[in-house]
Amino acid sequence: MSNNPYTAPDELITGGHVTKEYNSVTVLFDDIHYSLSSGQLNGGFHHTLGVRNQQLTYHIETEKDLPGGSVANYLAQEFEHIDVPVHFSTALLTSATPSLHAYTMVQESDTIVETIVTGGYKKTAHRAGTGYCYEEKDGEFHTPGTINILVFTNKALTDSAMVKAIMTITEAKTAALQDWKVESTQDFPKYNTH
Repeated sequence: MSNNPYTAPDELITGGHVTKEYNSVTVLFDDIHYSLSSGQLNGGFHHTLGVRNQQLTYHIETEKDLPGGSVANYLAQEFEHIDVPVHFSTALLTSATPSLHAYTMVQESDTIVETIVTGGYKKTAHRAGTGYCYEEKDGEFHTPGTINILVFTNKALTDSAMVKAIMTITEAKTAALQDWKVESTQDFPKYNTH
């Protein structure tokens, strides 16, 4: 593992055991947590014992080239390897290097929010207003680039509060990319959002 000054602790303050490997970051819980995920494995609202951000370390033409024949099956196999029930797990796929993740913790009064973030944004830093960039069709993929954010809190949130949190996080991520002057995709037309 590289010398990452922003590495996540082994135990989250909000609860959860963090396993950091070169190609993945996994958080396992002692009891079931209610989550909202955009992950390809058990995305949406789900009861979870495990959350994973898994790097795909090789290029594929279609998801059929993955072990298991699909993104969801590939990610499910990763949980099976560590003996975590697949039906109580959710996972995201990334092209970023998980060992270079960044961990943050913010506390306000008795509310704690922790994040583990991976980013690879040079080719797909598109946001609202940048227009149509590409279409993934029939399981065929294009050069990926993702910013995956795993967020944990010590508060129970309603479904609507979780959706609102995801919206706010996405807005903040977009504003940060714009503040840092990270351009949208390089191979497609850029649209002025000012």
